[in-house]
Amino acid sequence: MKSSNEIIVRSNRIVGVELNVKFYYDKNCNEVVVRFEPLMITTSGKDLSHAKEMFKEAFEFQLETANEDGNAREVLENLGWKFKKTEAIFTSKHEAFGLPFLADNSFRLKIPSIAWVS
Repeated sequence: MKSSNEIIVRSNRIVGVELNVKFYYDKNCNEVVVRFEPLMITTSGKDLSHAKEMFKEAFEFQLETANEDGNAREVLENLGWKFKKTEAIFTSKHEAFGLPFLADNSFRLKIPSIAWVS
């Protein structure tokens, strides 16, 4: 599975995304926690399917807000993403620290169709 994360920005709007999103099962709360630190999104659900839907909803809201304000590049740069001048792609290899995320516990999210990739 590809480990880097890419966000394609054109005309200061996000037009494509490929994210490697990590999750874990929290035994204390009996839920699946999904966390994507490079965009500062954390959600949870009663199972993986529900947690993915909650993440998708939070991600879509963040995407809509950045695109509506027309400041996608600024938002991503403030979150620590680096811009590749020749490709208009933001890449980040952030890792979550202090939480029990395992390399094999992840899924991919791609847009523009907002589709989950296993």
